[in-house]
Amino acid sequence: MKPAAIGYQRQLIAIAPGHETEFPLVAMLQTHGDRDEAMEILVKLTSREEDPARLLKSIDSLLNQGAYEAVISITEPLLSQQREDWELLYREGVAWAKLEKKDEARSRFERILALTIPHDTYGLFATDEFKRAQAKAKSENLKGNQTQGPQKRSPLQLVNNSSQVQAATGLISEDYYGGSSSRPQTWTPREYGVARMASFAWLMRFEDDAASENQVATAAPGATPDSKVAAPAPEANAKTVITSIAEKAQAEGASRNAIYDWLYAARLKGDQATTFQIARDLAETGGQEEQQFFLTSLRTRHVTTTPNRSSQDDPNAGKTPLSEEDLALMLKCVDDLSKDADKKGNESAAVMGGQIVYDSDGNGYILVGGSYVMIGAMAGGKQFTMQIIEELKLAKRDAEAEARLNELYSSAKTAAELSGAMSEMLRQEKLEQIPDFFQRWQVAAREEIAKPAPLGSKASQQARPILAGMSNTLMQWIGRLGPDEENAQILSILDQVLDIATIEGKQRQIALAAQAAKARRSSTATASQNQASMSWIYGKENQYIQVTWPSKNLDSSVARLLRDVHEVLKRNDVLPDLITRLKDRAKAASPEDVQFANLYLATELWWADEQDEAVEILVQLGEAQKNDPNARFELAELRSQRGDIEDALEIVDSVVARDQQLLQRRELMALTLAERLGDNERARTAAERLFGLRLDSATQLSLVDGMRRLGMTDMADAVIARTERQSSNQPPALASLMVLYQSQGKADRAKQLAHMLLRKTVSPMTTMANATRNPNRYGTSTDSSRTQALTVLQQTGELKTLVAQLESQLERSPESPKLYEQLIEFYGITGQKDKVGPLLEKAIASRPEAFALRLQLAKHWQQTGKISEACDQYLTLMQQKPDWIFEDFYQIRSLFQAAKRSGDVAAALKSMNLKKISQPFYLVDFVSELLNDESNEKIALEILEKVVEAFPSYRTNLISQVRNPKLWQSESFFELGKKMVLPTEADLKSDPWTGLKLSSYSSGGTVNSNFDSLLQGLGKSPRIDDLRKSIEGMVETHPDWYAGPAMLALIDLKQGKKVEGRQRLEALMAREEVMKSIPYDSGWLIAQELDEFQETRELALSLFEKAMNGERGMDQFEYSPGPRLIKSYIANGRREDARALLMKSTQNVRMNTSQPDYAAYQRASNSMTAANHFLEMKYTV
Repeated sequence: MKPAAIGYQRQLIAIAPGHETEFPLVAMLQTHGDRDEAMEILVKLTSREEDPARLLKSIDSLLNQGAYEAVISITEPLLSQQREDWELLYREGVAWAKLEKKDEARSRFERILALTIPHDTYGLFATDEFKRAQAKAKSENLKGNQTQGPQKRSPLQLVNNSSQVQAATGLISEDYYGGSSSRPQTWTPREYGVARMASFAWLMRFEDDAASENQVATAAPGATPDSKVAAPAPEANAKTVITSIAEKAQAEGASRNAIYDWLYAARLKGDQATTFQIARDLAETGGQEEQQFFLTSLRTRHVTTTPNRSSQDDPNAGKTPLSEEDLALMLKCVDDLSKDADKKGNESAAVMGGQIVYDSDGNGYILVGGSYVMIGAMAGGKQFTMQIIEELKLAKRDAEAEARLNELYSSAKTAAELSGAMSEMLRQEKLEQIPDFFQRWQVAAREEIAKPAPLGSKASQQARPILAGMSNTLMQWIGRLGPDEENAQILSILDQVLDIATIEGKQRQIALAAQAAKARRSSTATASQNQASMSWIYGKENQYIQVTWPSKNLDSSVARLLRDVHEVLKRNDVLPDLITRLKDRAKAASPEDVQFANLYLATELWWADEQDEAVEILVQLGEAQKNDPNARFELAELRSQRGDIEDALEIVDSVVARDQQLLQRRELMALTLAERLGDNERARTAAERLFGLRLDSATQLSLVDGMRRLGMTDMADAVIARTERQSSNQPPALASLMVLYQSQGKADRAKQLAHMLLRKTVSPMTTMANATRNPNRYGTSTDSSRTQALTVLQQTGELKTLVAQLESQLERSPESPKLYEQLIEFYGITGQKDKVGPLLEKAIASRPEAFALRLQLAKHWQQTGKISEACDQYLTLMQQKPDWIFEDFYQIRSLFQAAKRSGDVAAALKSMNLKKISQPFYLVDFVSELLNDESNEKIALEILEKVVEAFPSYRTNLISQVRNPKLWQSESFFELGKKMVLPTEADLKSDPWTGLKLSSYSSGGTVNSNFDSLLQGLGKSPRIDDLRKSIEGMVETHPDWYAGPAMLALIDLKQGKKVEGRQRLEALMAREEVMKSIPYDSGWLIAQELDEFQETRELALSLFEKAMNGERGMDQFEYSPGPRLIKSYIANGRREDARALLMKSTQNVRMNTSQPDYAAYQRASNSMTAANHFLEMKYTV
């Protein structure tokens, strides 16, 4: 039976039909599962709607419900009268695209692009919001609160929507966060410029789809040679839109809007090189905004991206120097911007409407390819200075770079600028300059803390976090001093920092007091949290920990810094020195500072397991803050934790309740403490007072058991009755009531509430049916109140009756998605698994776009032993949602193997557009398995070629996975293997050591590369000479490819030409630029070859040292360059260096809070390895 609310709403419509009464009915019907009736009403409402804003809202609602035909039926007549309405055109284009009518959709998007209106033109919703924001700013300014009015985004700022547009149009995988049970909302643009960008994206998407379809057609078994020739090349198709846009932008006299279009298209394709080219052209003729954009593009001009990931981690690697013209433009831009920043008081520019974001140390980051790339430190509006210095160094203009750096240091005046300068000094290893800047920072910090903010500004309403912006820099500095055991300097730094923290703390107290006075409610004063995740630094190690501290009055940035010093000094075995220093500080503190000094001391004592002493200090602090209720409650909690219940209750009772919120908090704590103490009289008083307050349902129900224990049965019953009246829309409270009734034997009442809960909560199958992400990986948690309700109904036998009713309803309404979803859920609970499969098949037939239901069906067949049927569903999903399959591919692949249908997976992969897969490493692993089975060799090679084309950055990983040496005898595989090894132009720009990277580690410090795997596979085959010639040709045309000569040397050594190989490596490593650029892993590979020759062991030793100091993923000493380096030290008579390295290895393990047992194992393993080496060296262990 339908809820009474629906019938009541129909009565309202009969009395007063219209938008206000019929829209709520639509929502009710959708909730109840009557989707068809709801859609019919919504279409009727939309078609007769006259208000433009409400019309768009209704159309968007139809789009969200998937009623694409209805959208088109509404928009077509409207567009016949309003042909240039870009908002209607975009929505109709989306509807056609969702219906796979791409020609119709393309026509709408092209009509949008044909319009000639300003890019910053707002749509209806955005216009309304803009006007409201203007009115609000005007009102605030009239009140005396300085508020900047809203500004329209420029066409250049609109480029920040590119990632959002990519996801909305399907150019990249769509990830919806939040786990809502409703359908994902259809994204629509707010400005015309963004609508243009989205139109380009849809056209690109259509071309990509066409390329994929051509690829499938040419791979089909029935395809003829003629059809294969006639199919257009995918790459040519992919460039059609881009080429057209670029030609218009590069034409003589091209408009600025045409250039913006080119920029939008380049960003949609992740083409950073073209973005840089456009940015340069704009900066030459534009203003400050264009200059900022050009400087931002410098860092990312060589970053290449795929639709789902950036191709490299370090965007600076292998960059080519700027031309003299570009360098001159760069310097002009940064100088112009710096002068303007100076005129405006060194305020940091908000570049490109959020295109650059900053961390607490002032490091700037730009979003590229879905991830943020650092662009350098910011200091007082000169956020591009470090990038400029890097470019000058790259261009070999070191003197000019150093001058710019020194100018940055000397011009730093504010606390933020000095913090940024110190951060850069740490990066540049200029540690000797930091103490002087630290003193300057203290002076600036004191001045800025004391300086009042402009009256009426937001900054005047809160204390300024000067120390928070410096904390990471200070922690890095202290971390650098730790391994050298500069303990006295560390304590001195802490002392000076705590001086600043104390000044800032007093300012914070004043601000909070003013805030509380203004509100006239002391309970509203908010306290900081007393826990945090942090990493403490020691040398170049970051070790992650969870930290708690006893008082919320301690600022988190001070707590983190204090804990950092605690960990460093503890590791140096001088932790008592810190406690002594803090005690001395407390003794010497002035009356107005002593509370802060004691707070620092109490925190350190708490961490040092001197908690009794810490509590006594905090008690004294609490006594001095009797008018601060937060401090009193905090003190009571500490007393309670220590078992001093009576004292805790006394402290709670001393709090004066100035409002209901404070009274509630006091009496709840008093009730708990009084019961623990056995003071029933005080507990009853607390319960009576709480009964008279307006409490939320959950809090009221929490009182029931306590009231019964205290003999207050009538009051407990009254609380239950009151809660039931107030909780009709609160499922958690209803669930608690239901369980309470069940425990009291009131089964009928419990069942009534259970049915109510089922109506008010959403079935997990409904959530799954609407999911846009893999529910196995990103599933939302089931509502616990619904689970409790179903448990009650199952226990009482009521659930079977409910199942029968739903089955009857489904016979009458076979198209109702909600009935399917509920029945599938209930069948699972009642154990009727034989009915789940057929019902899921019907549900999928009615909703083919419910991919999560198909996944559920596949898992159901798998769990019930029907593995072939499960494979069929997975194969369908592989075409619909390839990412879902590859996110769980290991398990799914095992299923196909069990069904002996691995060939079906291979055939599906052969016909797919592999670029749609965002997790290619699973694909690489599967192809590797196919390659090692001779029966699958032909299809494996075909897929492998597609993998290499789709994911060029993964191609070298395939070589190490090939374990069948016979494959290298195949001409086609060998040619493909050369493609995997030889670098592309993009590779050469990004890394001169491409091709010579680690693929595996062995004990004893031995490593292997993918190139080693290739040489082993070729063996003594004559093809190795072919490979040599290919590498020699690449080296001749690209002399800056340093990995090439190293590879040739490895071929020499493989062929027994040891002298030639050694000489080739010696010649390569003699080049200064080679030694500077060589990464640790390539150096490690070369060092182990040079170590085989007496003449080059000294060079090998230096490379081992460089590799040992590099960033390694392995913390186990046995799998590092360490064992080889130890042998080299001993062979060269450097026993003390060997001993020091071994001692360091016992401590050099990154602590991982998520895997503490593994970290302990690594430390123990390193200790055993060190002990064995010490015994070999005749040291006492």
